[in-house]
Amino acid sequence: MKQILSLLIVSFLTAVSIQALNASSLNISGYMRSGLFADLTDESAENRANKFASLYYDSKHFGGSSKSRFDLKYSSDNGGIFVRHETTLTSSSPFSSSTLKRAMAYASFFDNAVIVEGGKLYDRFTAQTGDKKSSFGSSLGTRLVLHPADCLYLTAQASDYNPSYNDDGNAKADKNLFSLSAKYTAPYFFLTVAAHLSGIYYGCAGLTAIDNLTLIAEVFCDYGAHYKKGAKLDAAQVHYTRADVWIAYKVALFDFGVAGYVWFAEDEWFSKEAQRYVSFVNPYAKYVFSPLLTLQADGVVYIPRDDGELYATLTPALCFTASKNADATLFLKISSDSAQEHNTAGLGVRYKY
Repeated sequence: MKQILSLLIVSFLTAVSIQALNASSLNISGYMRSGLFADLTDESAENRANKFASLYYDSKHFGGSSKSRFDLKYSSDNGGIFVRHETTLTSSSPFSSSTLKRAMAYASFFDNAVIVEGGKLYDRFTAQTGDKKSSFGSSLGTRLVLHPADCLYLTAQASDYNPSYNDDGNAKADKNLFSLSAKYTAPYFFLTVAAHLSGIYYGCAGLTAIDNLTLIAEVFCDYGAHYKKGAKLDAAQVHYTRADVWIAYKVALFDFGVAGYVWFAEDEWFSKEAQRYVSFVNPYAKYVFSPLLTLQADGVVYIPRDDGELYATLTPALCFTASKNADATLFLKISSDSAQEHNTAGLGVRYKY
């Protein structure tokens, strides 16, 4: 079945791509970002010998790892293709199925009232749009999108997002292939809901009544059955619910906001090293001082689940803009607890095209 599904998807991608190439709009975009940062806390002999490491910008809201992204989009009145390749610059496998984030073709019918998509999907219509932006995308399959009115999108998807498996390692043709989602947009708010039939759900709601204000709440619930190849349930799976809120406001050259997260889960979830904290709050601010210079900072307050002490980080930065495509960022990260996170400083460079 896997081979047949792959053949059908390749055929679909080829057919829609040929139609798209007869039309009008090709867009190539992306960026490359990298830099160096130094650990200012750890003065061990090993760290002194490897003082610097590759990192673009050590910041939760503004920053990220060293990364290369390439996007190709070709669209027509009745279809198109979208491809995204993305990899960290330190990856040992820069070209693999995991670095091909999106490779999707789509065909539109009846003035976009019906859209059929196939390939390595991404959700253009019903993904979360808050701080986390979760969806059932980045999976291989097909999706049917219905757009009966300007305010409404309905989707049905069959993909390998969270399948169960036969003994031979191929995905089963059962309910765990399928998901449904919907988005409704009113004059002053929007609402998104989605359900994967294996038992995973998400929702997103936002206020759009006030200009320059972002107010979006998201929830993601993973209570699904997760399988390993070989038709075995993953014994290590732990179910959880994540909720987050993002509030932001822009006025003239000043941009500020805060995102907050909280997790509800079984005890085993919080025993993981990366999940010792039940919630965190991430405030940030940015001021465009001049066309050349932007001042920005963001902080994170981590709140523990048990009797442990909370800790915080603060990352002020200077961003120098050479052009609309190129910038360099000088940052300093300060941690209140060096046992949790170290103080760091660095310089990151980014070019967008």
